[in-house]
Amino acid sequence: MADVDHDLIRQARRLATGANVHQINTWIFCYELSTPGSARQSRYEKLLRELVTSRAIATSARLSAELIRNYGQQVRAKSDELNRKIDSYLMQTTQP
Repeated sequence: MADVDHDLIRQARRLATGANVHQINTWIFCYELSTPGSARQSRYEKLLRELVTSRAIATSARLSAELIRNYGQQVRAKSDELNRKIDSYLMQTTQP
């Protein structure tokens, strides 16, 4: 198993689910058993790197969306509070 990126394999294994475990294990198996430096090893290494990268991008996008959603909820709450204060002030100033 020379020239095999063990960290890449570890990351790919962490991404395995019931739906993709066979596919990921097959890619890892083919990657590990390929001749170092061969086109086959490069192909499976590329597949594994794209898998890891795409999951990292998806996770980052999901976290960013969650932060934006939370910020939006905070802004909405502050806006609603401000609207209530304005309404209250207007009610007090328009009463005789």
